[in-house]
Amino acid sequence: MNRGYGTRNTCCRLFLHARLVVIGTALLLSACSSTDEIAQSDWEKLVAIRAEAQSYRAEMVEDSYNVDTQGQSSRFPEIRRRYQSLITTDNIKLLKRIEDHFREENSPEGERIKLLRLFLTEGCRQVAVASHNQELQAAGAELTLVLDGDTIDYNDAVAIMTSESNRDRRERLSNALLPVLRNRNRIHRSLRATEDSLLAELGYHTTLDFPAEYHRVNVDTLSRMVQSFLTATDSLYFSLFAEIAPQVTGITYAAFRGYDFDYLVRAKCYDHYFEDHIPLEMLSRTLSGLGIEIDSFSALTLKLGEQTVGSPRAVTYPVNVPADIRVSVPLVGGHEDFGTLYHEVGHALHHLYTTERDFEYIYLGDAAVTEAYAFLLEYFLDDPKYLTDYVGLNRKEVTEYLRFRAFMRLMQVRSGCADFLFERILYSQITAAESTYVRIREDVLGYPLSEVERMTCFERAEYLHSADYLRAWFLAAQLRDKLRREYGESYFSSRAAGDYLKQLWGYGNRLTVDRLAEIAGVGEISPDALIVELQALADH
Repeated sequence: MNRGYGTRNTCCRLFLHARLVVIGTALLLSACSSTDEIAQSDWEKLVAIRAEAQSYRAEMVEDSYNVDTQGQSSRFPEIRRRYQSLITTDNIKLLKRIEDHFREENSPEGERIKLLRLFLTEGCRQVAVASHNQELQAAGAELTLVLDGDTIDYNDAVAIMTSESNRDRRERLSNALLPVLRNRNRIHRSLRATEDSLLAELGYHTTLDFPAEYHRVNVDTLSRMVQSFLTATDSLYFSLFAEIAPQVTGITYAAFRGYDFDYLVRAKCYDHYFEDHIPLEMLSRTLSGLGIEIDSFSALTLKLGEQTVGSPRAVTYPVNVPADIRVSVPLVGGHEDFGTLYHEVGHALHHLYTTERDFEYIYLGDAAVTEAYAFLLEYFLDDPKYLTDYVGLNRKEVTEYLRFRAFMRLMQVRSGCADFLFERILYSQITAAESTYVRIREDVLGYPLSEVERMTCFERAEYLHSADYLRAWFLAAQLRDKLRREYGESYFSSRAAGDYLKQLWGYGNRLTVDRLAEIAGVGEISPDALIVELQALADH
């Protein structure tokens, strides 16, 4: 089932490839002279781990690209076997000891080692649960559903519901998923037990501690932001829900159910606003105004159009930063194509302009940073002046479209809030997962959940990826506010604004999202700018 975060209800998964610039052995050995705690052999081992991590990451991202875009069978099991000496708890514990040494000296090298340790820990987790994930994949791989004489592949069911106008068929198709979801939940519980055991071995007191560290998020701080956002947007959200849902789906707010969600988000009724434009041409014209000629990047490969093999999702693959960046966007027609392409190219520009050359600061940093850049570019399409100047909408059309977009984004962000609140409890050893999930989502989204949706609770729990998206949404709004104030209402066609963004992109993944906010001149991460922006969209 879909998380409903990115355009076309997909998470824009960021596959990070490692092109390692290995720190010289001599440099590391020189650090050894300040302490007797770390043996020379351990420093040498660190160099070897970094080099091997480069190769491992390279093969994994190449495998992901081939599976997703070429329809090839995954080589993950074979790759995992060849790197089994890298992805070990012993290596993780070694890196932790060396990291602690550098922390005492307050050296930047300690931060790089921490990122490397977290990378190996996540890799170790993935290896530990690989058999469970294979079971999950098999649970729906060959399952077909029969509805009104039509045979439907399980994995296509959700995509079909985005365009199925017959509500009765949507409901029956949704209900047909229930048996496989119950089976998948059984597997998810086993997977969770395996994760808990591994993380306890590595010294984490609760499962929550690892994803919080991995995503570099203060859970308590973000929880306060989430509650602030939900409280501030309650009235606007429910008001727009009652207005927009009937316009798009013909269903009143009181009658709305989960199987209507994907159909609502797709909203084909707004496609005609964009029908005179080609996504890549409009994006190219936009970037040119910022002083960026997308055709000039020999390192950028854009794979656009209908995808008949592999996975029909939009993904950016930084294969070799900044020399080989690949973007795959299956264009299916309609207004969502524009947002999807803009979002993924936002990721690509971040990688193309980075001046970092250290492995960790290119590939292993705070994922909320690159998501913020992707949302920043995507939401050019929600700017009233942009819609007038580039899309050619009149004032009435702009007002109508922006009220729809305000509602969609409110539902999107609030859904992310619900996921984060649920994950925080889930990874703190909750037992009543399904009932907790239902309570949180019903309170936040405002419509009753079915048994099918109740069974999706584990499907939506993705180790606090929700925290990345939430902070990215907040920061993107803050950056957009600064761009508008500094470079005017037409900031999206200002070369000075483009220079400002290039400077930020140059940091790669060196900065946490909080530090980036400071460097960018927008202060601390806060939902306030997003709250103001969404209200302005609704009132335009």
